[in-house]
Amino acid sequence: GDTLSGDLPDGSRIDLSMELPPVLVLKGKNKVELHLGAARVGLVYPGVFDDPLTVGLGAVGFTGIIINGDALQFTNIQLSELYFSPEGVSLDASSRDVLESFLRTLVQGLIDRSLNNALPSLPIPSFALPASMTQYGLPPNAELGIIQPTLDNSTTHYTLDGAFGLR
Repeated sequence: GDTLSGDLPDGSRIDLSMELPPVLVLKGKNKVELHLGAARVGLVYPGVFDDPLTVGLGAVGFTGIIINGDALQFTNIQLSELYFSPEGVSLDASSRDVLESFLRTLVQGLIDRSLNNALPSLPIPSFALPASMTQYGLPPNAELGIIQPTLDNSTTHYTLDGAFGLR
């Protein structure tokens, strides 16, 4: 709970089930829109939701995307829309406000950590030069590969580009 949603009271419990994978939609140079949907949250929050509460959840967020070395980084991640529906229970305004605040914090933490921690480094190819390449003025055992990588996009995909040289 502390990892995803900040400080929770003792006895709190969160069960999260993502029934569909998140979807990224390209929204121009270095910007993406993230859609989370068909999520289910089971929640026990002592003092407010003592009995387990099940909530249907969906969210939309925006983020910038950059390449840093061989890693994609998502920057300025912002949750812009949150949709939730408690199942089988009617909530008063105060309980609904607590639930919405909690879910916003939970989803923001989930997005922040998932995007930047779940993706592996990009496989940017390179290889070590053999000593025989010194006859061409290249240092032995130097690494030759893509340098100064850039990230471009079209309406359907991102393209990693760069120069070919010594790293």
